[in-house]
Amino acid sequence: MSTTKNDEAKFEEPVQDNGVDVEPVDLDVLKKESVEPTKKSRKTAGAKPSDKEFKELQEKLEIITKERDTFYADYETAQAQLKDAKEEALRHMAELENFKRRKNQEVDNFKKFAAENVIKEFLPVCDNFSLAAQHANNSDQSVEEVVKGFLLIQQQLDTALSKLDVVIIETEGKVFDPNFHQAISQQEKEGVEANTIIQEVQRGYTLNGKVIRPSMVIVAS
Repeated sequence: MSTTKNDEAKFEEPVQDNGVDVEPVDLDVLKKESVEPTKKSRKTAGAKPSDKEFKELQEKLEIITKERDTFYADYETAQAQLKDAKEEALRHMAELENFKRRKNQEVDNFKKFAAENVIKEFLPVCDNFSLAAQHANNSDQSVEEVVKGFLLIQQQLDTALSKLDVVIIETEGKVFDPNFHQAISQQEKEGVEANTIIQEVQRGYTLNGKVIRPSMVIVAS
């Protein structure tokens, strides 16, 4: 079936539908308009920043770089300080342990040798006492000489006690004092006021002012 020129003309004429005119569309113009925005966006995306914008970006980058460097420096300083603090703490702990060990050793030694000075003071007394006992067994020694030797030993013993701050509590003619004396009995005695010590049965002693043994006495009633 062949198509006539009249038929081709019919296809080229605009079609009218319900009274609405439809204008023909130029495809070349439509393509050109769709391509131009893309080119513009590419130009905008690839455009170089101005000198002012570049300078601002460079300044921001420098600020960020300085902040980063400061942060790393502070971090390294903090790590070094933490390391030093740990080492110092360990050193103090070691010193404390050594101090405790030394003090414990000193306490142990003190307990072992606390009586050393006391014993040294009494060793000469013991020596003289042994010599006096030997002389007492010797028939050539008189009773007076033996007694005199023991009296000297007693004086030496009192001297040793005084060096240790041990003082004899006085009783003769003193008024009874329960802080220093212990009455074991009461007796009547003419010319003596009541509550007066008339006899010492056993000596009492104080150590640096503290009573370590009260005197045992007889008190007048």
